[in-house]
Amino acid sequence: MAERRFNEKQTAEILRLAVQGQSESGLTSESELRAAAQEMGISPEAISRAIDKTEARAGTEKPSWFWGGPMAVSIDDVVEGELTTDIWEDTIIDIRKTFGEEGVIAERGNVREWTGYGGGLVPVTISLRQLNGTVRLDISSRLDGVAVMFGIIGTFLLIMGLALSGKFGAATALGAPALMIMVTATIAAATRFFFSRSSNAHEKSIRLLAKRLRTRLAEKNAQTAQQPQQAETNESVRA
Repeated sequence: MAERRFNEKQTAEILRLAVQGQSESGLTSESELRAAAQEMGISPEAISRAIDKTEARAGTEKPSWFWGGPMAVSIDDVVEGELTTDIWEDTIIDIRKTFGEEGVIAERGNVREWTGYGGGLVPVTISLRQLNGTVRLDISSRLDGVAVMFGIIGTFLLIMGLALSGKFGAATALGAPALMIMVTATIAAATRFFFSRSSNAHEKSIRLLAKRLRTRLAEKNAQTAQQPQQAETNESVRA
């Protein structure tokens, strides 16, 4: 019998269901993914690149056709580990450095939250929830305020540019109508460029912040796992 073959979409779905079926929580850890990839002959570098690409795509709105950048950024992730007081305090320091403001801290049961406002232009909410040995990470931010700001600046520059074009355009080789069109296109392109640059930089800072938090939790989780082994080793030495 000929060996069965599957296309890319079928392969991804089969692997997803197989790995998910081995996890009682329905979540797959990075170590499980790497183990499965190793059995299939996939290099560690390739799986690392795939993980990075997946994290980079998740939760990001498609760039606005008009503005050229995402209008919102969100991250919804679950990380194994315990949200200790030390980790939370380190995270708050990291968050404040990232966004340049103190923000507002709130705690409700097993949920800890930080809210920033970005001068009223870029609100950010970061929520961490401890649940059954995992930490649920939710980050959401919208850039509508930034879009409005760039829109106002662009409109002001456009009005000024059109007024000057109408006044001095007749004296140029292009003529007033052509100069007005050129000014309009230039200002629109510049506004789009600077908004796109700003929104993409904001998105990158949020994703790097989330990555640092994952690393912090993973390191703490590894230390916690090593403590019983170290205790057993010390006990054996005493015996």
